[in-house]
Amino acid sequence: MKVLLVEPQRGRDWGPHQQYLGLLRIGNYHQCLGDDVEYVFSPNKPKTIDYPDNSGDVTYERDNNGNVKTLTAGNVIHRYEYNNQNLLEEEQLYIGTQLPLTLKYTYNDLQQNSHLSYPDGTVVNFKPNSFGEPTEAQTYKGTTVALSFAKSATYYANGLLNSFTYGNGVKHETTIHSDSLLPKQLKDTGPSGSNLPSTVMSLTYDYDNNANVTSINDGQNSAYSLTDLQYDGLDRLTSTTGGSGIGSSSLRYDGFGNITYYQSKGKTLDYTYDYAKNRLSKVTGVSGRYGSIRYDDRGNIEYNGAYSLDFNAANQLTTAKGNSYLYDGHNRRVKQTDGNGTSYSMYSQDGMLLYREKGNIITGNGTNYIYLGKKLIAKYGNVTPQSVDESRQHSRPFGETIEAPKDDVGYTGHKFDTDLGLSYMQARYYDPVIGRFYSNDPVDFSGHQASGNAVHGFNRYAYANNNPHKFIDPSGEEPIGINVGGGFTFFGKGSASSMILFDSDTLELAYGGNNELGGGAGKGVGLFWNAVWTSDDVTIDDFGGYGLALSGSGSIVNGSIGLPASHHGVDAARDIFNGKREPTEGIIREFGLSLGVGAEAGITGTYGEVYKTDVLADIVTGVRAWFE
Repeated sequence: MKVLLVEPQRGRDWGPHQQYLGLLRIGNYHQCLGDDVEYVFSPNKPKTIDYPDNSGDVTYERDNNGNVKTLTAGNVIHRYEYNNQNLLEEEQLYIGTQLPLTLKYTYNDLQQNSHLSYPDGTVVNFKPNSFGEPTEAQTYKGTTVALSFAKSATYYANGLLNSFTYGNGVKHETTIHSDSLLPKQLKDTGPSGSNLPSTVMSLTYDYDNNANVTSINDGQNSAYSLTDLQYDGLDRLTSTTGGSGIGSSSLRYDGFGNITYYQSKGKTLDYTYDYAKNRLSKVTGVSGRYGSIRYDDRGNIEYNGAYSLDFNAANQLTTAKGNSYLYDGHNRRVKQTDGNGTSYSMYSQDGMLLYREKGNIITGNGTNYIYLGKKLIAKYGNVTPQSVDESRQHSRPFGETIEAPKDDVGYTGHKFDTDLGLSYMQARYYDPVIGRFYSNDPVDFSGHQASGNAVHGFNRYAYANNNPHKFIDPSGEEPIGINVGGGFTFFGKGSASSMILFDSDTLELAYGGNNELGGGAGKGVGLFWNAVWTSDDVTIDDFGGYGLALSGSGSIVNGSIGLPASHHGVDAARDIFNGKREPTEGIIREFGLSLGVGAEAGITGTYGEVYKTDVLADIVTGVRAWFE
């Protein structure tokens, strides 16, 4: 079978594949004419990836349970060991002839991660609670605490970190909005009698009905507060109003989601695009950079107006400005040589940066990155101490710092390379000055469509759906966000939820809000996440209007069946949303997971509103017309 994938940013991609029962076994993927990438799957999981220049070739070896035992990419090798519960116990990273870097994991009787041993031998104890959430990050000598990074951690019922105390006595607290459960305030308070300020950090957040951040009040220094953030109908940031320190911003976009105008504190940028390929060609407003931008055949920026960049066939940046870079089989950078010398990095199997070491030879005298769950809380080892004021950094909307940038982990937890002026985000490099990636998104349009991000995922270079205060991009692929629903049953039943809807026939995308109220049996309260599917005759408009719903939930499952009685569509004020349809009858089904207490069931009256857009259909129609 031959597949032709055409993306104007990348070129024409040909791929003859052999398929069995719909599963790719072996085949060739052509990034551009003459460049074959061969994938071999056995069984149903990657075995080898062979690139034409051999620089990024990857080989997988697995155990009988399908766990990766060895991952080889050139002279970079990962080795993994698992226990009889298929939990990772040890991972080793070999980089050329260097000594291996080793991480070791220990689990308690509930199979929860209780300890992590770093390459330098530091062992951090997490003391997980009954839900597996770490309550501390401390090292021990016998039964005595030797080093404390965090202790006394507590959590909300939805798993959000509530409070903990740093090793220096600073107490962190997170309060949440009772209706949306979104963070309301993040506050760090210095201990009394110390030389630390009483308010080390205080940020208060407000949101609109789409969970977009509308204000960020800086209680430590109001000059860096953002009092009014505005968005368009696609939830893209269009303006911010800020204090004298952070300044105000204004942004404009084209129909493809590209930034065309970006004004921020002391800086105004104008963007020009080659719309034949939807590629950025230049940006004015920055001296000595972006005057002429060129791409290679795979859609990577090979010249940004200041220096050249070389990418291999795996789309990995290998050299730039005289620097060189080396990657593992996960596409994570493990070695870099630049103006600061040579350094090595080790990421955990799930992608967290845990260790960095500077020097030509690995000795074990490096820096450990300490986490409380997913939150980076400390660096330990070969670290230069900084005062509170020295460590502060404030950012423009897309991550460019107001203060001088630092060659360290920074914006959204990613390593910033000061010599390149880019953030390394694992899958891609990101430029915070212009708010764009330098390479195509590894997650293609169909992948974004499957994850409910079809409209914003169509743009191959945009960062975080052009909404950087709501979304982050943890691996340089697709953004993540928040979707929350909740309900109760106490002699009556009620719930409220929000959903993203996609019609595969019409390519309509919509946001829906739904409320239920009625009778119920049992007692329960909780949060839920459901998948939604419908009978064939149901359209997006059918989610709006009145109806009946049957639902029930236990401790770990939740499900409901909707029986609409009448429907109506809702027109939005913005031109981009349009149209009504005549209502149809049908059944809307939901099934998923719930987190809460109690079991219940009930029948409720429902009312929903739907705001929809044809922008995706218009884009696809335009792209098709362009190729016809």
